[in-house]
Amino acid sequence: MAKMKTMILEITKIVLDTEYQRGKQKNSDKIAKQFDEKALDEPLIGHRKDGSYNCVDGYQRLTALLSNNVKTTKCKVFESNGPAHEAEIFRKKNNLQTKNSPASMFKSGIIAENEQDVLLNEAVESTGFHIMVPGRGSTKDPQWLKCVNTLRRIQKSDNSGLEAIKFALNTIKVVWPNDTDARANHLIHGLTIWFECKVKDKVKINYDILYLKL
Repeated sequence: MAKMKTMILEITKIVLDTEYQRGKQKNSDKIAKQFDEKALDEPLIGHRKDGSYNCVDGYQRLTALLSNNVKTTKCKVFESNGPAHEAEIFRKKNNLQTKNSPASMFKSGIIAENEQDVLLNEAVESTGFHIMVPGRGSTKDPQWLKCVNTLRRIQKSDNSGLEAIKFALNTIKVVWPNDTDARANHLIHGLTIWFECKVKDKVKINYDILYLKL
């Protein structure tokens, strides 16, 4: 973790960017109404080379402070090399606390250029699908996937993990192109297991017959 120092900062001068962390949540208004500054942890702030102070962790706390007309607050500040560095700090901090959703952690991993998250994202997007993260995607659109945890488990399962994911998503795209239910975790997982068995047994897949049977 980067070296931290404690500083009192003007809240209005802190950049609140949700690029890799969670934006406003359902409980944000509740936090503001039940406001108790002493009960809030210190926000984590990245001080960039351009002089700006950027919120890395603590969006809900800072918005609660603003809602209660608090002008300044005590913050933990580290010297930041930019968004990728901040996203990596965010990931490390929240991996320890395990309070953020898998989608939030995946989003921060992409910004931080985490190798496994980048490879998974590239594999999914090569099939025309996208992984839904906070602030991006819709459950009503069949091209968006919510099952990031399932995809991560498949990715780590063996050497054919990413190829299995691409097989499953391409199959869904051909057989059930507009069916949002086809994006269910169990169907994606089942198709990847079938694919991995064929790879293990060195069986060539006849896609025409497969699609007809499905």
